[in-house]
Amino acid sequence: MANEEFQYSVLVTIGDTNMEGNTYWTRYAEWFGEAREAWLLSIFPRSEIIRMFGPGAPMVLMTHETTIRNLKPTFFGDKIVLVVTFKKVSYTSATMLIKFVSGTTLVAEGQQILVLGDAATGKPIELPPPLREA
Repeated sequence: MANEEFQYSVLVTIGDTNMEGNTYWTRYAEWFGEAREAWLLSIFPRSEIIRMFGPGAPMVLMTHETTIRNLKPTFFGDKIVLVVTFKKVSYTSATMLIKFVSGTTLVAEGQQILVLGDAATGKPIELPPPLREA
């Protein structure tokens, strides 16, 4: 899947907006997490994800850093497509990029650095080959 895109769509609802009518900034961070989980589900069976990261699992997926730049406001009823790619995959981490697109307009963009950790110690560990390859 190297250099491939994954797309995840959301619809802005009234609950996503603030009193000014535009999308509340925290929703972009929540959608970022939803897209990451949907991406995982697109490449691994649910049972495998739970085995890797669920209760009692040996590993944890830790968010080391997240940045999101809001470029244009969105509003109730807008459809936003999150376009996911990976910029860098290293021994213990991966940098995930997301573009938030409404129609043909880039409305926000961001990145998240994810680190795989040992569940018992929280220390970074090597990404297993199936995860690194994905």
